[in-house]
Amino acid sequence: MQNNRRCLVLISITGVLIFFSGCRTILKIIDVRKTEVKIEEESELAYPEFGKTWIIPDIGIALEPIEPGTFIMGSLNESNSNSNPWHYVTLSKTFWMGRHEVNQDEYTRVVENNPSRFVGHHKPVDSVTWFDAERFCMVLTVLERGNSRLPEGYIYRLPTEAEFEFCCRAGTEHGYSDKLITVAWYNVNSGSTSHDVGIKSSNNFGLYDVLGNVAEWCLDREGVYPQKTVIDPKGPHIGTSRIIRGGSWFNSEKFCTPRYRYFMDAKNSNHYVGFRIVLAPGELKFKYTE
Repeated sequence: MQNNRRCLVLISITGVLIFFSGCRTILKIIDVRKTEVKIEEESELAYPEFGKTWIIPDIGIALEPIEPGTFIMGSLNESNSNSNPWHYVTLSKTFWMGRHEVNQDEYTRVVENNPSRFVGHHKPVDSVTWFDAERFCMVLTVLERGNSRLPEGYIYRLPTEAEFEFCCRAGTEHGYSDKLITVAWYNVNSGSTSHDVGIKSSNNFGLYDVLGNVAEWCLDREGVYPQKTVIDPKGPHIGTSRIIRGGSWFNSEKFCTPRYRYFMDAKNSNHYVGFRIVLAPGELKFKYTE
């Protein structure tokens, strides 16, 4: 390798980033990775522009622009006490939210392995730990930063649970205007498996499968809600369990709501848990403690 530029090629099992020189060689490896599915969409933009849909070149992940806003998070009536108390949350920065959960074709364009139990190019990747999801975001961030396609101070990461709930509600109470079955795969209609992303109707923000299909990892650690208005909350600073949101093909309607929250150890995985990404303000971390 003759190129002097530095670029990420892999991450060790402990989360330490390993670099080799020669970005062109790395990108060639990604481009020729065997796949039967071609990227269906290509962005008309060469760089993310605020207020416009962004589609990541060569990978195909589409992200929808989300404007700042204030909403009521949580519920006084939810039987899951973790969803109480309701409180006002303000998201102060514009960000982009993944149009749908990261599917297996997209996942393997960034990292080589596919851990999914329910295999299919357009099915959401499943059976990933929180650390797996964060490593995917780190690799993607480094690659796109090397391509000069990131706004200053922005990275690819998991959504905070506030960002997730805001996008899931999409200006409504329940996340949909008709019936859950029109927007979600859950235990009534899933056939005990995940399904290709983007088949059901989108919500008001143009997002698919925010409820059902696979439940989704969030950035935050497990913690109780504050009892006051907060701005851009990120959850507790310590803890081993991370938030999961949205419900899945496995869950009943009770669990497929914008406000229902539950947790899992960040080292664990499950065949009904996946993730989606955001392009949002953040700081790139090269190692997480497992």
